[in-house]
Amino acid sequence: MKGIDAFDRRYSLTGYLLLLVIFLPALAFVILNNYNTIPTFLNNSEAMKQTGLSFLYALATAAVALIVAFPGIIIYSKCSKKIRALLRVSFAFAFCFPAVLMNMSLENEYLQLSPFFRTAVANLALNIPLIIAMVGEYLRRLDSIGTSETHFFMTVTLPKLAPALLGAFALVLLRCMAPTGNTIVSLIFSVLFLAVLVSTDKARKQIKLSSAYLPPRKGNAFTAILSFIYMAVAQCLILLPGLLLILRSVLINGRISFESYRVLFSSSLTDLGLSLAIAFVSSVIASFLSVHICVGIANTGCSLLLALLPFAVGPVALAEGYTGLYPWVGQTQAVKLIFTLLCHILILTPIQIMILLPVARSLSGNLRKTSVSLGNTSAQSFRHIDLALLETDILCALFTSIAISIASFGAAETLGLSTLFSQSLRLYSEGKVTDACAIGSIILILCFIFFYMGIGHTREGKRNV
Repeated sequence: MKGIDAFDRRYSLTGYLLLLVIFLPALAFVILNNYNTIPTFLNNSEAMKQTGLSFLYALATAAVALIVAFPGIIIYSKCSKKIRALLRVSFAFAFCFPAVLMNMSLENEYLQLSPFFRTAVANLALNIPLIIAMVGEYLRRLDSIGTSETHFFMTVTLPKLAPALLGAFALVLLRCMAPTGNTIVSLIFSVLFLAVLVSTDKARKQIKLSSAYLPPRKGNAFTAILSFIYMAVAQCLILLPGLLLILRSVLINGRISFESYRVLFSSSLTDLGLSLAIAFVSSVIASFLSVHICVGIANTGCSLLLALLPFAVGPVALAEGYTGLYPWVGQTQAVKLIFTLLCHILILTPIQIMILLPVARSLSGNLRKTSVSLGNTSAQSFRHIDLALLETDILCALFTSIAISIASFGAAETLGLSTLFSQSLRLYSEGKVTDACAIGSIILILCFIFFYMGIGHTREGKRNV
């Protein structure tokens, strides 16, 4: 066992050290640049009021999303395997769907929603399907599922489901909580939510799960119709806004044709190439970090909180932190590109860890122990056992990260780098809504293609995407 523990420490150490080297400078500058403003911020009644309202908004949005998603969780867990596979594609895509594009698709003459309600609708539309996919997959694998007795569900199944519900609630809070007037205050809130997410992950790991297939329970026609309507509406929350964005740019406004697309993007090929390059390079490096960290912390007491911390900080705060290095390294396009890559790596690594960690935990330690006892080195055992068994899951995490990276704009926008998403936002701010929607629809299509390539490598029941 000592050889296995040393193996875990050695291969987690590589990932942790590289993650810290990239992460700590940005975090240090974020704290240094903002700690002096904390007293002023705390004494500003208007800023404190806005912070409280932002927190209450996130809390209410997360609570409503969890309540509305709960029937879908139960329905999802009882679906047949083929239906569940179709639902998972659209539901899990909510994690990659750009919130900015969701807002853009909802802003039209037919809805007439205020910015506040439009943001609320977008957050609910993105989070309800995500909660269904996350918690429904967990509920499906609980030993106690399959009973129709309400008392048994409330007293046995629901307590076992509580950690997954609380973890999903914390993740939704992280996504809905807008930055406050002070970055450090925002960071404190985010770390608290992340700590809840990590503690619930530990609680979930201790609950016995069953991977056996459970057939769907037959219900009456009325229940079946209601379930179909509910799940169809939940799917439309993700698919319909994307279709509206494409239709709005191509058909409804009538000013964008295929020739217009060609002309529009002939001048944007550099931005498109840059966006794809950032996505590919950052995702590959994030895969290297996440694999080493997951193999190391799967069966040890290493801190998952530290590995996921960049996700809580957020791309905008990380980019602001890196700008603190400008006096020493200059403010050139090459420097901005490097900092943008580092920000994407820091954001994508925790996401890949969340995808890979459940699978890494399921790997048999006996295989590694046998390999070491037969004289193989740690590197050989890692390549021939861990990487071989995690290969399809690494591809899933890689392509999912590419989709998320293409749909991420915070770091590039903050650092002043021109990407495809930045161009879309610029056109939108200039009032060129049709052109902005056209570019947004291309981003959305690219995002879905890479996401589908990623989820195509999943094995059902291995993760909560």
